Amino acid sequence: MITAAAPMTELSDSSNRGSRARRDAGETSQSQQGPYPVTDIFKYVEPGGGPLWMRPEGVTCFAGDLPEEEQKLVWATITPRLWIL
Repeated sequence: MITAAAPMTELSDSSNRGSRARRDAGETSQSQQGPYPVTDIFKYVEPGGGPLWMRPEGVTCFAGDLPEEEQKLVWATITPRLWIL
């Protein structure tokens, strides 16, 4: 049970601080990612005039253990309706 809540400014300050990537001087996001293999999801991503869109097959990268019908449901819930049309 929550008996007291911190003011929003305290919550947002503390949560933002922990979520930012820390870099050393001269380090880039690419140099941090470089040593690790590229995940399969990038095979299923397409640019869409600003945002990136995932093709339906991409669901297998993070929900591949679900039956096909449930994978379709997952994809439908993360895809804007206008893009499907």
